[in-house]
Amino acid sequence: MQMMAEQVERAGLGFAREPMLSLPAVHADERALRQMLLNLLSNAVKFTPRGGTIRVGATKDAAGIRLWVSDTGIGIAATDIPKLMQPFTQLDNSYRRKHRGTGLGLVLVRQLAEMHGGSVTIDSTPGQGTTVSVLLPPSRIVPTPATDRAAG
Repeated sequence: MQMMAEQVERAGLGFAREPMLSLPAVHADERALRQMLLNLLSNAVKFTPRGGTIRVGATKDAAGIRLWVSDTGIGIAATDIPKLMQPFTQLDNSYRRKHRGTGLGLVLVRQLAEMHGGSVTIDSTPGQGTTVSVLLPPSRIVPTPATDRAAG
């Protein structure tokens, strides 16, 4: 969040981090995690109009550790979401044309997540915003002595 704070401010957006209570450590490449979050935050800034909000969070559940970035941006039609996961693809509309890019951001996020045994999901509603989540599987969670005893 610190790395993106200036861009968020220049774009006139709100920026919030959801409370992340009692998250365990994970076995992961720190640079890859940082790159995934930077790509997701960069997209959120690009596609959220001035006055919108970006939120970042992480949760743990039975599926693993979920990192997510949510925005109140322009949103994406459900039929267009699969296209965004293809290399060098950008959806064609006037708002997106103002924001050049390679069309590799989400593809890279997906590839890095998959290298960690994880996955990416995109939930979006046109005109309301988008939430992109990276799920790291339970096998990535570093066991603690208490969880080791409970499992045994």
